[in-house]
Amino acid sequence: MLESLSSLEDQRLNYAELHVEKAGISTERLENLRVAVSRDSPMWETLHFSLQQVDEHVMEVLVPRLVQLVRSGVGLNTRVGVAKFISLLTQQQGSEMQQYAGTLLKALKAVCRDEKSPSSRHALVSACASIAKYAGATQIQCLFEDSIALYVENTSSAKITSALLLRELSHQAHDVFVGYHTLVLPTAFIARFDEDKTVSNMFEDIWDENTSGQSIAMQLYASEIIPLALKGLSNTSWTQKKMCAIGITKLAEVGGLTALQVMSLLKALIEELSNRLWEGKEVLLDAVSAICKNCSGQIQESSNTDTVNWHTIMSAVLAACSKKKTIFRNAAFSCLEQVNVSLWLQGCILVASVVSVMDPYCLHDFMFS
Repeated sequence: MLESLSSLEDQRLNYAELHVEKAGISTERLENLRVAVSRDSPMWETLHFSLQQVDEHVMEVLVPRLVQLVRSGVGLNTRVGVAKFISLLTQQQGSEMQQYAGTLLKALKAVCRDEKSPSSRHALVSACASIAKYAGATQIQCLFEDSIALYVENTSSAKITSALLLRELSHQAHDVFVGYHTLVLPTAFIARFDEDKTVSNMFEDIWDENTSGQSIAMQLYASEIIPLALKGLSNTSWTQKKMCAIGITKLAEVGGLTALQVMSLLKALIEELSNRLWEGKEVLLDAVSAICKNCSGQIQESSNTDTVNWHTIMSAVLAACSKKKTIFRNAAFSCLEQVNVSLWLQGCILVASVVSVMDPYCLHDFMFS
């Protein structure tokens, strides 16, 4: 019956998809229409009825056939249909799915990766998430790690699949998802700044749904976010560099970073500033500016023991001021202004601390003279 969902489809709909550009309709919208028509058919009513007849003995025969159909099913409605059927079967059988969860999850995860159809991909991802509640710890660990790895592949299709899968896991298997916050949320934080709005919006949802407050969450996961940001800055892709720099800016604005963390971020930013110019590189200067403004105390604390100090920061920003690109040069001048302000404030604090040690009354006179 699942195989016949595609063969019984009105061929005019299939023809329309082949000429979707001429019709002025998006492929995804037409696919959703085809799936909706299929689900209103008598065949789906029969499938719903057959679900009620499934018992333990039927499951032993049914699951291998479903796995085969997931891997080799042909046609949009068949591929969406088998995924929807697995989701419905999981809802009905509940904990009885535990012994089959690993087999189904492995098959679904494999085809999600390469699925081109938006409707099929969404249905397959939803089926994955529904089964995850009943999978073993090792299988779940692999599922989350593979989902993160998909995003790191940095292709549009892989990133969308990653975001969809993690969002569905957050919705459908939240109790399981909570146990993997440390693995998922740092990546979600960085991915919120992805240039693909479809991807960034989904990761924004994941971040918002699983954190109680922006500032607290960023401070809580800073130790995991910073290594990801540093790795992204060294990536050959300028889009990766850009979103990681934006993430660093947000982290710095919240504050609470240690001197060691601040130094590691500044080193990476200054090193990247000296490399060739790329589109949007001014975000690096925004990050340096944010760190100097909000973490000046940590910079001062490490100035005598670290290779990065106010002098090296100033030199890197001054070099950026000499670039010909107007947007980048303007950002460099703004950054230079912030560095000067932060350095001046640190000088005031240093002088004030010396004066206060010599004579407590002098501090008041110094501040208000």
